[in-house]
Amino acid sequence: MKPFDLLNAPLSGSNLIEASAGTGKTYNIEGLFIRLVLEMQLQVDQILVLTFTNAATEELKDRIRNKLVQARDAFAAGDSTDALIKSLVKTYPDQKAAGVRMHEALIDFDQAAIKKNYVAVTPIHFIHENAFETHSLFDTELVSNQYHLIQEVVDDFWRNTFYTASTEWIGFALDRIKNPGYFIRLLDKVRTPDVKIVPESSEPALEALQPFRSALDALRKAWPASREAVIQAMMDPALNANIYGSMKAAGADLPQMSARALKVTTLAEAMDRLAHPQSTGFPLFDKFEYFTTAKLTRATKKNNRPPEHEFFNLCDLVSTRGELLKAEFEQSLMFLKTRLGLSCGNEKKKGISSILMIF
Repeated sequence: MKPFDLLNAPLSGSNLIEASAGTGKTYNIEGLFIRLVLEMQLQVDQILVLTFTNAATEELKDRIRNKLVQARDAFAAGDSTDALIKSLVKTYPDQKAAGVRMHEALIDFDQAAIKKNYVAVTPIHFIHENAFETHSLFDTELVSNQYHLIQEVVDDFWRNTFYTASTEWIGFALDRIKNPGYFIRLLDKVRTPDVKIVPESSEPALEALQPFRSALDALRKAWPASREAVIQAMMDPALNANIYGSMKAAGADLPQMSARALKVTTLAEAMDRLAHPQSTGFPLFDKFEYFTTAKLTRATKKNNRPPEHEFFNLCDLVSTRGELLKAEFEQSLMFLKTRLGLSCGNEKKKGISSILMIF
């Protein structure tokens, strides 16, 4: 396979050019268009440029028109900042005639055949005939909207990842990414799927999972017998009212209950749900740290002793191990993003994004 030389590439016959993303396909098409008008004296309606999306069609029109303007001005000025046009200006013998050709092409540009692929059999047949050269499958199918393919890849990825996963990992994932739509949106942002991620990551071992489970089991066993004493301890006036609630009435609707009692009761109900055997146990509920000795100590007013109970120490342990587990799950999520990119890349079929044909 020869490297493509835009300035000297033959303009007759059939020429197959293989190019991946970011290799300057559009720039080369612009240049070939200029050369066809200049060297082969073709009218713009004799050159057919096919591409496969509406957005690409409009971009090609704008860029080829701009290239014609650059070429016209360059032949008038005798120089250009564009490498191809600069070379053409230096080598073309009659610059005035060349400028006229560019001007005429601009006048007729509305007739230019730059279109979305409206005859699907032509490029598909082209790809099939050159399957070896393009490294394509013989049954390659060209599609303009890949959403359903991405949806299929993501759905399979979601099932393979979460259907047999631990309840804690599932709970974390549902809290952070909600549903497969997260990965669809992630893939939609990928513009260079062939980029290699460095350094390569490996799946975390989740070494914090079992220690967290052991601490949570101890908490679940201790909670029923400790519940009332814990609630009473958290009603201690020594605790900061801005954090644990005021000792004054909660409001007109609850004149018999203080704001503290309302808040502590709400926290206890959240602990009830965490301690339930069918709870996933992770992530820990919002304000779980209010049960920890560390939080209670920080929230105790000056010159007062914080409330004490063995259950608070258990909560410290669960909180600490929960943070370690969360960090591992964050690493797992990052690994999933990498693996999904590889999965999608393996599903991706090589194709041709633009074809320039001459009648």
